[in-house]
This record gives sequence, structure tokens and C-alpha cells, in this order.
Amino acid sequence: MGALAAVLDGHAVVGVDTNCFIYYLEGGPWAEELKEDLFLPLEQGRFRAVTSALTVAEILVRPKSLGREDVCEEYKALLCSYPNLEIVPFTAETAVLCAEIRARHRIRTPDAMQLAAALEKGATIFLTNDGGLPDEVGGARVAVLKDLLPPPQGTA
Repeated sequence: MGALAAVLDGHAVVGVDTNCFIYYLEGGPWAEELKEDLFLPLEQGRFRAVTSALTVAEILVRPKSLGREDVCEEYKALLCSYPNLEIVPFTAETAVLCAEIRARHRIRTPDAMQLAAALEKGATIFLTNDGGLPDEVGGARVAVLKDLLPPPQGTA
């Protein structure tokens, strides 16, 4: 069992940040580790995952900038139908929680939005690669990929 799988073990609901999807879908750093330790167990129902609707917007930026509407449709379809993954809409209640997180932890709005969505759905861990976040927010542990996985090839 890898470090990522070990960290996710025992969590019923996992909050997943956009960068995890991007690394996996675009074959970026840690794509294989994410597949084995996050996405396959998610498909198998070992836990549920949640992500904010912001993930859909963020993940479509690159294919849209390249004029790849086919990739946009593929990503959208995948995210909206992925087994055991819930895309959490940004509601007024989520916005209030987002503001509370920003005020308490002084983090950027996108990070606070993702964390608010995760907390709203009962996540006890939030998986990201954004440094500078606190180790814990609202009772959920913040796990950072670069602290769990080996450096991507080509970096020291």
C-alpha cells in the first residue's frame, strides 16, 4: 500500500481538489499513483469522493484554450458520471462556509470553495497539491500530494 492509499484508508468521504483530476486525466505527475490509490478505489466504492462544481470549470480551461471541445465534453461526461463521485454545486450555504474558511484561515477563494464543498458533504480528508493550506480545516485533514508521493520524474 502506497503512502497515498494509506492516508485515504479509513475515510468514508474524501474531498478531491481539481489538481488531482488534472494530473490523472492529462497524464501529469503522479497519474499512475492517483489511478491506483484514488480513482480505482473510488470506482470500487471503497469510499465516496466529493469535489466542487468549480472543478468542472477549472478542468475545462486548458482544452477550451486549445479549442478542444471534444475533450471538454469527454471530461464533463466523465466527471458527471464517475462512480461514487459527487460534484457539489455552489449554493448560498456553501458560499457562507467558504467565507468562514477564508476568514479563519486566510486562504484563496478557490481553495476555500473546494474545502467548503468537501466539508458540506462530510469529508474527513481533503486531497490537493496546493501548498500553504493548513493541515486541518473544519475537522478535515488536508493531505498534499507532494508530501505523500515521490517527486515527479525530472525534478529533484
